Parts: sequence; structure tokens; C-alpha cells
Amino acid sequence: MARTLARGPGAGPGASCRGEVTPAAQHPRHLGDAELRRLLWRGTRELRPADIAYRAAPLKGTGTVAGQSVVHLDLPRLAVLARALREDRAGLPR
Repeated sequence: MARTLARGPGAGPGASCRGEVTPAAQHPRHLGDAELRRLLWRGTRELRPADIAYRAAPLKGTGTVAGQSVVHLDLPRLAVLARALREDRAGLPR
């Protein structure tokens, strides 16, 4: 993350990932690539690695299905996490 946010000559934080994110993002048709890049720049200008929190999907455990190793999600806890992400709440459940 520190490398992604690093400032380079003529580039601000996030410059290395803007080109990757912009084509994949869904957005209103009236916003062009240039406007999306401007919005991304404004949103990441002050972003630092310490500002970013990572969360993993909550797991119930491991097992096998049809002879294949699998990881089972804890679906009730995943629903809580998904709701927190949708509502953009800073205090995500752990």
C-alpha cells in the first residue's frame, strides 16, 4: 500500500492504481474518465497507509467438498460486514 500511495515525479498518491481502477468502476454515464480521475485524486490526496484498514471475510473453518479442500464462510458475520461496508461505517466489525 505504501508503494501505491507513494508520490513520484508529477504523480500524486494513488497515481499508480488510477488507470486500473477507473475502467472497472461503475459510474454515471455523464462522468468521463477525466472527471473520475479528478474525483479519485481529490479523494486520495491526503490518504496515507495508516488511514487504511484491512478486513478479511469471516471464516467458519475449513473442510472438504467432493474431495476438494474448501474454506467455509461464516455467513451471519459476513452479512454484518457486508452491511457495514454498504453503509460506509468506519467501525467495521472484526
